[in-house]
Amino acid sequence: MQAAGNGVINIVMKKLRKDSYSANFQQQFKRGVFNKYKAGGSVLAKYRKWYFNFSYNYDQRKDQLEENNSIRFIENGATESEWQEENSRISQLYSHTYSAFTEYEIKPDASISFRSAGKLVPDYQANTLSGTNIMNIGAAPDSSFSNSINARVVNQYLDGFVGYKQKFGKVQLSTGVDYSQYFKSRDQFVDSEFFDEMGDLKSTSTFEQTADQ
Repeated sequence: MQAAGNGVINIVMKKLRKDSYSANFQQQFKRGVFNKYKAGGSVLAKYRKWYFNFSYNYDQRKDQLEENNSIRFIENGATESEWQEENSRISQLYSHTYSAFTEYEIKPDASISFRSAGKLVPDYQANTLSGTNIMNIGAAPDSSFSNSINARVVNQYLDGFVGYKQKFGKVQLSTGVDYSQYFKSRDQFVDSEFFDEMGDLKSTSTFEQTADQ
């Protein structure tokens, strides 16, 4: 059973002609096995020769995935076997997204502007438990193995733009400089266990990885 409460306000992205401002706020909440929450807002303002536009959104959620697969291998002259897989995955995410824009009118036919947008995922975690039974139909003994995978990711994106706009009658000249930056860090730990046909533990292995890009 799930219940959801939503509040959404449409935003019309256009410049304000007179000195004024407008603002809005929106949120969404979903109740279930794991609750999910989103919230955000924006502000538009014009004051004399300045124009501002800023928005921010926050997303918090947790998801669960259950998956079962069965694969049968049949090949001439080879032992027939079947792989039975069970996977359980729980992931959680927190993210912040923003955009900002400001423009200054130097004179009626010329202006300078600045724009920036970014997204930060400071904590994304995924924990996966998987088990695989290898059923050999023939002389080969059965076996199984299980994996525990824990992953954590930090994600960050940022871009910016500074521009200049000049009108010459019906012709408009625009120029600007762009900047962008992307960063991702991932930590992963895998713990594996291998069992024989009697269910006795035969071996274990671990794997750990850290990567930045």
